[in-house]
Amino acid sequence: MTRNGTGWMRNILWSTFVVALVGCGHAVGPTSGVVTFSDGSPVTSGSIEFRSATDKERFASRIAPDGTFHPADQNGDVGLPPGKYDIVVVQ
Repeated sequence: MTRNGTGWMRNILWSTFVVALVGCGHAVGPTSGVVTFSDGSPVTSGSIEFRSATDKERFASRIAPDGTFHPADQNGDVGLPPGKYDIVVVQ
């Protein structure tokens, strides 16, 4: 994400994210992360959503003022299972 002063807050960032974990059963991957701009400064508000590329399951989080997030499923369980995700950041 980059800042451009002309509506960057309305831009939606699509990207692909691969969580590579080794394990079996119901492995839970990352339980937190940080969203930053290309200059390293944190994104200070908004939300982030991870959409599973295989089964369309969704995980989402609000972005805290320090840029941190904790992806959770619709039941509130925190963590991302291994897999490939499309990511949407809205600020």
